[in-house]
Amino acid sequence: MDLVVWGSTIYGTDDGNLHVFGEVVNSTSGNISRVKVVGSFYNTDDQVIDAGDVYAMLDVVASGEAAPFDLVLEDPPSTIDTYDLQVQYAITTSVPLRLAIVSDQGSTADDGDYHVLGEVQNQRDFTVTSVRVVATFYNAEYDVIGAVVFHTALGTLVAGQKTSFDVEFVDPPEGVNDYTLIVEANKQ
Repeated sequence: MDLVVWGSTIYGTDDGNLHVFGEVVNSTSGNISRVKVVGSFYNTDDQVIDAGDVYAMLDVVASGEAAPFDLVLEDPPSTIDTYDLQVQYAITTSVPLRLAIVSDQGSTADDGDYHVLGEVQNQRDFTVTSVRVVATFYNAEYDVIGAVVFHTALGTLVAGQKTSFDVEFVDPPEGVNDYTLIVEANKQ
């Protein structure tokens, strides 16, 4: 099997939407892109009653790397019993451009939202743009309970430059036990 969907969970939100969170693990020997997660949702009679799709939150996923996703169904049927996830992707020769995380610290705010504050640095010898932090949040069983993408305070970094970030996970469905961060950017 080339790709594995790991740690998927399903949660309803106060606005009536249904979220399926998870990670796609690239177990191929090369890099992949355009990673699309397709979900089929079934009732107790195993009939498809809804479907949806979403692209993973990383542009390029290196071999061995995990890319989170958040598949959202707006106003889903109340009779969903089970779901199935499939993955499509493209092989690419593109190399993911990752930046260094200098520091990070996560905590729950008074309003219940979970924040990860930190700083990233462009350790490359060239300028990067579209600097974004991809955060995946886990419960105590290490199932994925959330995933978000936030842009850093500065969108363009010259070689050696640092910038801060504040990733906010609004209304987590349960307590955040751990998180992972990947910083992705584009070469200018």
